[in-house]
Amino acid sequence: MSTLANCVDIVAMSDEALPVPLLPELADFWQSELMESLRLTVEAWSACVARVTQWEQEHLVDAPTPDDLKAHRKAVDRMILFGRLVSLSTSHKDFPDRRLAGMVRATLQAYEDKLLLWHDNTRTEAEREALIREVFSES
Repeated sequence: MSTLANCVDIVAMSDEALPVPLLPELADFWQSELMESLRLTVEAWSACVARVTQWEQEHLVDAPTPDDLKAHRKAVDRMILFGRLVSLSTSHKDFPDRRLAGMVRATLQAYEDKLLLWHDNTRTEAEREALIREVFSES
């Protein structure tokens, strides 16, 4: 049972035709499919951090407009929401892929840091500018 087509064939069988020994294989198949899909999605979501950073450099570093800040806030909020939803699964003690769980934690932290960097109103203008220079310096 290595393809989705095989699995669909098994699921389509009547109750009488579905032998009990296939149940663990069926569960393993779907877990494997879900884990692969989740891995690919999390890797793509994580890679977006670099694209968001590039957008910040182009739109927010020098003279951010209110519309740019609003668009940034909305996009980063959505990335954080996605990360928190995924984290509900990956932070569970029985989640099987610790590397993926770590990637979710690190990426979620990166997005949360972006929110603080650009939208934290508790810093002074001088503190924000110093932090921006530090983060975006061409070392």
